[in-house]
Amino acid sequence: MSENTKKNIRGVVIVYFVTSLFKQASMLVSLILSDAAVQFPKASATSIQMIYTMCTVGGLLGVALGGKLPCIINKKKLLIIFSFFQLIAGIIGITGNHSIGLLCFASCLIGIGSYALAGILSALVVENIDDRTKQASIMGKQSIFVNIGGMIMMIVGGSLEKQKFANVYKCFFFNIIIILLALSLLPDGPLEKLKKENGNKSGISKGMLPILIGTLCFGLGFMVYSTNISFLTGSLHLTAVEAGYANTLFMVGAVVSGLLVKKSIRIFKTKTMAVSLWILAAGLLVEANAVNLAAMLVGAFLIGFGFGTFCPVGFSTVPALTSGNPSAGLAMFTGSMTIGQIISPLIITNLAGSANGGITRRYMIGMIITIIGGFILTAVKLAVQPVKDN
Repeated sequence: MSENTKKNIRGVVIVYFVTSLFKQASMLVSLILSDAAVQFPKASATSIQMIYTMCTVGGLLGVALGGKLPCIINKKKLLIIFSFFQLIAGIIGITGNHSIGLLCFASCLIGIGSYALAGILSALVVENIDDRTKQASIMGKQSIFVNIGGMIMMIVGGSLEKQKFANVYKCFFFNIIIILLALSLLPDGPLEKLKKENGNKSGISKGMLPILIGTLCFGLGFMVYSTNISFLTGSLHLTAVEAGYANTLFMVGAVVSGLLVKKSIRIFKTKTMAVSLWILAAGLLVEANAVNLAAMLVGAFLIGFGFGTFCPVGFSTVPALTSGNPSAGLAMFTGSMTIGQIISPLIITNLAGSANGGITRRYMIGMIITIIGGFILTAVKLAVQPVKDN
């Protein structure tokens, strides 16, 4: 390996981890909702909630752009462009906080930027590092930076919000650092080019379909935890403080599993994604039967562990199922996960309601869905090489 190649890899890894600190940027928008309701007293609750919802709407567009544009613009320029989107969103949030429409537009830009960057960053790692084990290991460690960044954003954003809710958007000036690092450290990589092999016009392997179905199941099951943890806390007569403990254990589980991704792949090889779904299902089962704080925390840890394994392994596996256009596969992977998270509350709640169930029933349905998703993933021979032990 040449010295220049090593330098490029170091640059990619640094930008990857620094940008990951800001991956949960949409969380900042959630901080302003109560103040926005006061600022716009005549607005409906739905209108206020749309300020946050537009992050997800923009995210779907970001996923599509992140998958298509690498064939036209190299990833270094795309990272700068989408970071600039978030910087502009911050400026709009500061100067246009008198309008719900402008705040929604800012949220849309935030969603486009953050979701597009997720796929582009992973594609950068895949493009510059050939070894899939190293790819997954780096992506696994990303969870440390994501969670540290999330905590920093909540602390800084919360402090700024107390002064004036529009000040929260000042956090988006962090994108200036990301842009400068990208300009100075990232190599000008090649454009992606879709290869049509064996009559396959899309260049996407047939193995992608089970991956996408399994990922949809992952999104459906994981979101059960996120949308029901506060209800579970209440049913156990616990407080918001204990709910915070659960979310902390979830993050701990994600960080621990991220550090162990390399070892997990060596043990489970191409079945790692399926195993991570079953671990998540085990966590949902524990939550469904939780009778005290300890059980709730164990369930949260297991769900975090499954989450922290599934994502980096998925991001490192999917590019092997595409021909010269890994960003397209990563966009499909992220899009499937996002769609699952969006529709989860509607589907799970309706199924639980039709069965006269409550919180326990929702967790059990989520568990069943993730177990099925795991079996779907084991039914396909993933187009990846076994992990070496060196």
